[in-house]
Amino acid sequence: MIKKIYFILIAVLLLYSCNEKPNHPNVILIMTDDQGYGDIAIHGNPYIQTPNMDKLHEQSIRLENFHVCPTCSPTRAQLMTGKYNHRVGVWHTVLGRERIRKTEFTMANAFSENGYATGIFGKWHLGDDYPHRPSDRGFTQSVVHKAGSVCQTPDYWDNDRMNDTYYCNNKPKKYQGFCTDVFFNEAISFIKKNKEKPFFVYLPTSAPHGPNNIVQKWANKYLKKGLNEDISNFYASIERVDHNVGKLKKFLNDTGLSENTILLFLSDNGTTMPNDHNRAGMRGCKGDIYDGGHRVPCFVYWPAKNLYGNKIYKELTSAMDLFPTLKDICNLKIDKPIDFDGESLKPLLFNQPHELNKRYLIVENQRVPHPVKWRKHVVMHKNWRLVNGKELYNMDTDFAQQKNIAKQYPDLVKQMRKQYEQIWNDISTNDNEYQPLIIGHKQSEETLLCAIDWYWNNNNDKQNLIVEHEAVRNGKKGNGTWPVEFAHDGNYVFQLYRWPKESGLALNASTPEVSSNNNDIALKEWGTKPIGKVLNITKAKIKVNNVEKEIEVNPSKNFAEIKLKLPQGTANVKSWFYTSDGDTLGAYYVYVKKEN
Repeated sequence: MIKKIYFILIAVLLLYSCNEKPNHPNVILIMTDDQGYGDIAIHGNPYIQTPNMDKLHEQSIRLENFHVCPTCSPTRAQLMTGKYNHRVGVWHTVLGRERIRKTEFTMANAFSENGYATGIFGKWHLGDDYPHRPSDRGFTQSVVHKAGSVCQTPDYWDNDRMNDTYYCNNKPKKYQGFCTDVFFNEAISFIKKNKEKPFFVYLPTSAPHGPNNIVQKWANKYLKKGLNEDISNFYASIERVDHNVGKLKKFLNDTGLSENTILLFLSDNGTTMPNDHNRAGMRGCKGDIYDGGHRVPCFVYWPAKNLYGNKIYKELTSAMDLFPTLKDICNLKIDKPIDFDGESLKPLLFNQPHELNKRYLIVENQRVPHPVKWRKHVVMHKNWRLVNGKELYNMDTDFAQQKNIAKQYPDLVKQMRKQYEQIWNDISTNDNEYQPLIIGHKQSEETLLCAIDWYWNNNNDKQNLIVEHEAVRNGKKGNGTWPVEFAHDGNYVFQLYRWPKESGLALNASTPEVSSNNNDIALKEWGTKPIGKVLNITKAKIKVNNVEKEIEVNPSKNFAEIKLKLPQGTANVKSWFYTSDGDTLGAYYVYVKKEN
């Protein structure tokens, strides 16, 4: 009888263990924008004040040899896919080359499919229209600005980081307050609504990326220290992120969520405001392939599993490692295996055997329509750096990368060049593949074709790059094509705008100079808003492959409308405006939808 009861108990325990839900900790991933390693007080900066980042630094596991890409979108692509950005089609921040291949499975997809509530609050920068929006890539809640920053052409007209309009689940919505405050507040609100289930919160702040419009009183403390206006605004922008990191940490502690929440903090590339005090001894800044361009802080804090306590790991690690790491430590089940380029850091974090010291990694800064072999890159192995295949540095003895010792180690240079060749050949199989926007799909009633994504193959066409609202106001001339895909056969309506739809401006209208949307904030850098130039548009034209149509325009209307009957499939779209002065340029904004 006792044996029978014993076996029944064993069976019940086995049954319970089989049906027990896996432990799914919460995850909050904060990634700041353009904040370098030295833009934190505890990393030796004598001016900036970041008490909450400093405290998190002291509480956390720290990856001290952690690398991203030198610019925004490529880092975000690595983070979301766990693969080289080059492999997944992202090697620029414009031209449509900021979009992850639609076949890729993202970190947000993995969390969502494992029962997590998933939310993004801030800067996405991996595509603004279907099928590349956050909602198309695994996020159930999104509050984001478009493109790489406010004031860029796809973003809501005249945003300036204060009291802006952001896109809440793809719909424009007006918010009150400074951008960083809005994004953290929305993240906290999301957590409150979803705290009874596991959540994944991605908080990629738009700060301190320019334009560094900041509340003046926040910057005054740095001006009084003798710093110039640009650096003062930059540091004040970072300090506002720091304020919100403290606010978020307090919320987690007060609600009891801190214990089983994995909190990660990193930046997306090196500093964009290099000065004598924030280089942390490194060479380079944003855009560079020296360490100052891509070596950034990475803090990991998870009290429930003893991942805290000012521990330092100096193994070579990467943004690509975070997806496979979170997959493992959050017990995420993925139906189709992913061939990650990154490595799971679970063995490193939990003091288990690993092979990270054997790895070779490359970092590139391509920023061209198609990647070019041997273009700006670095091969990394342990603390060795081979820059552009020619310059060799030992970071143990030459942290500032000042002494090229390639001639002293010819065999190592040869081996590292060989590793570059192998990695390049592996990740370059789809270099010419373009990730188009899909027009006429049921998931997106209307698609915006924007000048920032004009595509061209010749680097001499860089003058066609229309990135900021300021260029639109100035009437900068340029043109290019939009590679797209039409979801169905049918009639498509093209509305060509000189000003974005939300501006309400007529084709041949001007727009007044704007100094600020708030009396306490001064517009900086390319966030300035000059008087809009009148273009006197008389005609408009659309061409889709070999189908084209030209019309006279009514200059008092907001747009010129052209309808075309088009087949399903891929196509190249190009637009023209013609002026009474004999000038031609592309329409900065073309809104397209399929007629019902």
